[in-house]
Amino acid sequence: HLNTRSVECNAYMRDDGLWEVEAWLRDPNPSPQPADRFRGELKPGDPVHDIGVRLAIDDSMTIHEAQAMLRETPDPTCIQ
Repeated sequence: HLNTRSVECNAYMRDDGLWEVEAWLRDPNPSPQPADRFRGELKPGDPVHDIGVRLAIDDSMTIHEAQAMLRETPDPTCIQ
């Protein structure tokens, strides 16, 4: 087993009438990885990626707000 990647999406109706849609991409590390020049040691279950996006949209699918969230990435260039 080398990798499992999952995407989870949730949608909520906000009090202001907009839909808030949040999606997360996660891939937990299946085996120990030694520290490298960017991150410390990864234990099994630690995320390689834990990145998300949150959108606020109306009924016509117009985007009113957008936010990217990068909790964990394997390399600083992922954030750039």
